[in-house]
Amino acid sequence: MKRYGSIVLAGAVSALMVIGTSTAIASFQGDDLYVPAVGRGSGASGSYWYTTAWFHNPGAHETMVTVSLLLRNQPNPTPDTQVFTVPAHSSVTFEDAILDLFGLDAASGAFRVQSTESIAVGARIFNQPGDTISESQGQFMAGVPASFAIVPGQIIEVPGIIEPADETFRSNFGFVETSGSSAKIAVTLLDGAGTELASKNYTLGPHSAFQRSLASFAPDILVAGGILRFEVLGTSGAVIAYASAVANGVQSQDPTTLDMTLNPKILGSITAIEAGPGLIGGGSEGVVTLEVLPGEGIEVGTFGVSIADEGITADNIAPGEMVLGAKVGADVLTDVVIFEAGANVNVSSDGNTVEISAFGCFGERLETPITQALVTNSAGTWIAGSDHLNIPAAGRWRLGYRVLVEVHNNGIATLSDPVNIALYDVTNQELVRTSLSVLGLQVDLGTRVSVTVSGEAVVEVDRPTTIVLAARTSRNETVVTVHPHDVDLSANLPNPDATSFFYIECLHRDD
Repeated sequence: MKRYGSIVLAGAVSALMVIGTSTAIASFQGDDLYVPAVGRGSGASGSYWYTTAWFHNPGAHETMVTVSLLLRNQPNPTPDTQVFTVPAHSSVTFEDAILDLFGLDAASGAFRVQSTESIAVGARIFNQPGDTISESQGQFMAGVPASFAIVPGQIIEVPGIIEPADETFRSNFGFVETSGSSAKIAVTLLDGAGTELASKNYTLGPHSAFQRSLASFAPDILVAGGILRFEVLGTSGAVIAYASAVANGVQSQDPTTLDMTLNPKILGSITAIEAGPGLIGGGSEGVVTLEVLPGEGIEVGTFGVSIADEGITADNIAPGEMVLGAKVGADVLTDVVIFEAGANVNVSSDGNTVEISAFGCFGERLETPITQALVTNSAGTWIAGSDHLNIPAAGRWRLGYRVLVEVHNNGIATLSDPVNIALYDVTNQELVRTSLSVLGLQVDLGTRVSVTVSGEAVVEVDRPTTIVLAARTSRNETVVTVHPHDVDLSANLPNPDATSFFYIECLHRDD
């Protein structure tokens, strides 16, 4: 159930303002925080407790905040949650947080606060015996980052525990589990001299909140300025602990928060800075200075670090890490320089050597015979021959072929379907469409028809290119064979001198 009431939105200046007096203000920032004690309802000696909570966003971006209510003395695997946004450099305050956020008249436990940006969270838990809040007594609870929780094998202590013989004060202690696992906690009461007075173990469920009075923990034991020690036992769980001392008067129930001692090593704080490779300096207190260590090719001066004179050598440059430029006329080219071949020009590379050479064909014709038969009988599929001819350079070229083709009808009826012959550009993987020849022969069942087929095209290429002959048939029943140049089909052809070959011819631009 979502309920939004008694919400106060304030600017950054009033972000941590708390109603009441005698309350210390200190908040940690984080995106996963726990307020370990919140509540609404009756307490000891006729007290009645409320919680005011505020959520401060010191950052430059709006943040989305999710507050989970972790009820006391029970696991909270799926707690009730509420979601709201806090604008940049602003605070959102819920004067009666348990009622305003969760619609509950009475509940106690802890808040888990998760946010999309780093925020600070604080709460005032107060007793109001009179009709107005000016008559209240309260204590401050800061949102504690989940990373501050102690884990198995770690110990923290809370000093200032008081339970005197004159009953002027009473003390409570508690903790909240933050990891989502069960935890076993050993609680030990010590006097100010460190002498053990009482101890007891408690088991806490996942994300469970817990609070007990000192009197229930150690009946008939009196202490002033004592210490509570908390240790997580076993292999699971993480705990944030706290305590409070409450004035035990008729008119006053003034509470004081007793925080756990935060060991920097437990928190993972930096305890020393050591210089790594290439640096000098370091330290663990005061002003810590790190400087670049002078070395080969590196100069360290008053104004910073620079490359020493003649500091760049071949030994300091990894292969492929230095980019060279090229000057073409008045233009200096850097980064990636591409050499493009023009007409009748070849460009090739071998390692770091680029060779540019001219190909002076001047109308030269290159011709190659068909030496291997080219057979196709799969409808619609182009089949390329094994003979090839290389266009040796970029430029303008005439391509052509003249081949002996035999069409055999293996079907059950007379055929008159197209047969295609063309040149194929292997380098660019495309047909030279303008060289395409289409035959529409009528071939009777079981007979063979032989013809001479030719085609020609003019193309421009930007690099050396490989050309082959290709053929296809339109029906599986039609077998198309391009015969080699030395097959004698003179009896079946009108021109008995025909042979199979294809060719290329170099052209000038204006041809």
